[in-house]
Amino acid sequence: MILPIINITHNKKILFGADLFPSIHHIPLPYIMAYDMQPLITLQEKIEVLHRIVKEKIALFFEHDPENEMAILDKDDNDRFIVRSSLTLADYLNKD
Repeated sequence: MILPIINITHNKKILFGADLFPSIHHIPLPYIMAYDMQPLITLQEKIEVLHRIVKEKIALFFEHDPENEMAILDKDDNDRFIVRSSLTLADYLNKD
């Protein structure tokens, strides 16, 4: 799956979530698209991408979420991936 990362500045990046993360509701690990032909491979790829997003503080852009344009992710005390904040693209681009 192609997941483009857009470099805005040296410390500001956006990952286009495509079908791996079409909405904020697809962040939990078990949520994979129903038509996926290799869900176990996709799950492993999803774990790797989520780790990179958190480590590099990459914002995640959702193409199919009517309420959330983007999110900044983190991990909770139980090592689960969580949404730290939800924001618009304009807010992300204009924040320091």
